[in-house]
Amino acid sequence: MHTWANNMLTTLSAGITASATSMTVASMGDLVLGVNETAFLTLQNDAASLYEIVKVTEISGLTLTIQRAQEGTTAQAWEVGAIVVAAQTKSQLIEIRDGIARIKKQMWFQVTGSAVSSVNGQKQYLQAASAMALTIDLQDGEDMVLEINPATFNVTLPSISWRGSVLTWFENKWHTLTLSKRGSSLICWWEVEP
Repeated sequence: MHTWANNMLTTLSAGITASATSMTVASMGDLVLGVNETAFLTLQNDAASLYEIVKVTEISGLTLTIQRAQEGTTAQAWEVGAIVVAAQTKSQLIEIRDGIARIKKQMWFQVTGSAVSSVNGQKQYLQAASAMALTIDLQDGEDMVLEINPATFNVTLPSISWRGSVLTWFENKWHTLTLSKRGSSLICWWEVEP
C-alpha cells in the first residue's frame, strides 16, 4: 500500500549514483511509512527537465531505502542538492481510480418490488414483499455477488437449478451466490453461512 506526504519538498544531502539503493535527504516533512507501506518520490533537477521516480520502502532518520527507475523513468546519478518532492504519480492516480472502481462494484444498494434486474458488477442487496424474479445480465469479465436471507426478506425464493442439481435455500441463513461471466461461460459459486 502506498502512502503520501503533504508538501514534502527537500533536497539530497549527498549525491547518489545510478545504482544506489538509498539516499539521504535534508528533511522529511511529514513522510512516515506504516507497516507494509511504500511511498513514491520524484528526484529532479532545478529546471525539472530531468527526473526519476523512486519507491521508498524504508525510512531510517533522514536516510531512505529506495527502488530506482519507477514508472518507466531511468535511474541516473544525482548530485547533492537535487530536488526531492512527494509529487503524485501516474501509478498512484491509477491505483486510486481502480480502488474507487472496486468499491463501486462492492457497493450495496436496495431494490424493492417484484422484479429485480442486476446492475453489472455490483453486489446486490435484494428486498421484496412477494415472489421475486431475478434477471442476470453479465458481460464477459464481470462478476456479481448476491447475498440473500429468505427469512429476513420475507420472500418466496425460486428454486435454482445448476448443472442438474437444485440449490437448496436454508431458512434464517445468509446465502452467497457468486456469478462470474468468462467468455460464453457463467461460473457459479454457492455458499451458505454455517
